[in-house]
Amino acid sequence: MCKRYMGVISMLLLSFHEKLHLAFAVLSLTGGSSGVAVADVTIDACVAQNSINHPSLASDMQSLCALSSSIGALVGFSISGIFIHLIGPKGVDGLLAIPAGLVFLVGTLLNEPHSPNFAYTQVVRQNFIDARKSMWTTLKCPDVWRPCLYMLH
Repeated sequence: MCKRYMGVISMLLLSFHEKLHLAFAVLSLTGGSSGVAVADVTIDACVAQNSINHPSLASDMQSLCALSSSIGALVGFSISGIFIHLIGPKGVDGLLAIPAGLVFLVGTLLNEPHSPNFAYTQVVRQNFIDARKSMWTTLKCPDVWRPCLYMLH
């Protein structure tokens, strides 16, 4: 729940604070980015879960998410300069609070079933062990990690 607030608070703080110290501004932008990253990971987890339930649609769901993200980025980059000239940087930060607020609203309205007798500790521990084994298996295969080095360069 705290991560949902982070994006809204950071954008509003940048928008309304007159003389914000540089360290707090960087911290606020970092918080906003982490809020977006959490939303991104949540969507990826939903796509992964639905891919398990509907394997024939897995590639279509991933393509749709990538397409939506790319279109959103292109539209955002295209109009960001125009909005900075029209309403200024603080206005743009205030405008960026709207998507963060919508993510918060959706996260609040989603109804997840509660399982009171679920053994979270055992499941988390086993998932961590499985993830560690999978990561080690992946790292042993240079065909997988070598392209990542080219992307970082």
